Amino acid sequence: MPACLFSSADYEQSLRRRRLAGAGLIALGALGCLCYALFLRDGGPLPDFAGFYLGFSCGLALAGVFLLLRAQYLLSHPQARRQAKIREQDERSRAITARSFQFAGLFTFYLCAAALLVAVTVNRVVAMALLGVMAVYAAAFRCASFYLAKRL
Repeated sequence: MPACLFSSADYEQSLRRRRLAGAGLIALGALGCLCYALFLRDGGPLPDFAGFYLGFSCGLALAGVFLLLRAQYLLSHPQARRQAKIREQDERSRAITARSFQFAGLFTFYLCAAALLVAVTVNRVVAMALLGVMAVYAAAFRCASFYLAKRL
């Protein structure tokens, strides 16, 4: 996935950007852990969800560590960097990734529509949240298609 976000003609520069993204994820995770320690741990405003908050923050930090270590490894090992570059720039794997994103997005949209049909009868707030998610997805899809039509 980072290959899609940080693709560049210069693979080493792309790896350096990934290192920065990893450091950013670590910082976000540390901030979330700090917020948990300061505000939520001892009977804060969301005591029931405090465990989720801590878990999410630690997950972000661990993902950042993984991204940072992998990018650093590839920068320091030329043979592994060459193999990773070939793997990431392979047209077949790029096409598979693009089709997977298309399928996952379509599946998620239809699943939200089905859940919306059920949620309308059960809880209006949940139904509005699902409708909001579907609207954001549709807007993001439309913006991406306009952007890609001009770029490609």
